[in-house]
Order: sequence, then C-alpha cells, then structure tokens
Amino acid sequence: MKQLLLILLLSFGFINPSNAESVYVEYRGNVSLNGFNCQYTQSSFVNRICYQQRNNYVLASLNGTYYQYCRVPSLITNGWLSSSSKGSFYNSNIKGRFDCRNDIYKPITAAEMSREAGKNLGKVIGDLFFNQNNSYQKNNSYQSTNSMQGKLLLDWGTTYNYYPGSHLNGSDGMRCVITGIATFNCNNGVNYQPCGTSSFCGTDGTQYDERGDYTFTSFGVKCNHKTNTWTCR
Repeated sequence: MKQLLLILLLSFGFINPSNAESVYVEYRGNVSLNGFNCQYTQSSFVNRICYQQRNNYVLASLNGTYYQYCRVPSLITNGWLSSSSKGSFYNSNIKGRFDCRNDIYKPITAAEMSREAGKNLGKVIGDLFFNQNNSYQKNNSYQSTNSMQGKLLLDWGTTYNYYPGSHLNGSDGMRCVITGIATFNCNNGVNYQPCGTSSFCGTDGTQYDERGDYTFTSFGVKCNHKTNTWTCR
C-alpha cells in the first residue's frame, strides 16, 4: 500500500526527489526557484532578485520577505539588476506596479499544480487511504460512516494536517478530500469551492478568507496555515 502511494506521488510530482530551492512568497505561498535566474545584492532593502524570463515573472526579497511581480519587462528587470541603488530603482520603477494578485497570466506554483492534478489523483489516493479503514462511502459527497454532520471546517481549537493535492485531516475527526484548487469534499456533508480571489465557501453558508499566512472564517476563527499543520484559534 505504502509503495503504491509513493509511486503515485512521485509520478505526479507531489514528491520531488531533488533538493530544488523553494521560497515562501507573500500572498502566494511556496514557489520553486527552478527556472529562475537569481541574484543576491548588496542592498540593505532589496536582498535578492529572481527572474523567470519566459513569464516575465519576478520574485524579490525585500527586507527578508519575498514578493511577486508579474509581466515585468526584461528591460526593467535588467535595469534593476544593474542599478547602483536597488532600493531607489524599486521605489521609482517597481513599487505599486506589476501586481500579481489579480493577474491570470502569472505562472502557477508547484502547490497549485499539485492541487489541479489532485482533482483526479486526490480522489484515487483518498479512496485508497480512507476506504482501507472503511471511513468513506463511495459517493461524491465522501460521507463518513462515522459522520461529522453539522461540524464546522476549521473550527476553534482544532489542528489540521494538510497534504497538498490529496486530503486534509482534522484533530476533531474531520476528513476532507481535495478535488481541485480550494475545492474540498468533507465528511461533514459540506462541499467547499472558490468564491473569490482568495476565498472559498461551503454549501453550509460558511466563508473562509486567506490573508497571508492566515485563514479567517466567517464564524470568527483564525487559522495559521504557514506550514502544512494548520492551527485554529
């Protein structure tokens, strides 16, 4: 069983056998630096600039925090890299421009690719994992034989283990199978799907807004999701 899961994960790229560097990008999440040309600087403000030429996509470390910039012309990027004052160039030519948050052309991250591929693979792995313990019935709502009907997703005082592109396990017994980007089918009988640029909503009327490292729920709970172990308070 474990060998089969490992083969599936490797074949779809959920486990990367290499040690490729990745960085956490504000408003985006983890991004692999494969395909980027990166340069450290002597600037006290602009610490590092990484450029993916084929997408005109830039990641920049500003005071230790990475931010993203979309559709940046190569002329601008080269000028930034060669400028004597990276901070001054940023303030004059980059700041307030090239916003990625609503840009449909930004390259997708490895995590987003995993979630998209998980639209199909997530159900396969979920069935293999959960049906072994007779936890889930074979239907589209993934109802559990030990139902969590009426339970809130990301409730106060819970922790969740998040497996990108596969499933989400809660300390309260909540189990969700990931079937797409921000799309979950859970054993409380509720389905969740995107309802905004950085939000997803449940068929029970709940809403979840992602802001940086946190998810804020419509019922007053705040969850830290910076790592794959989410804590909700």
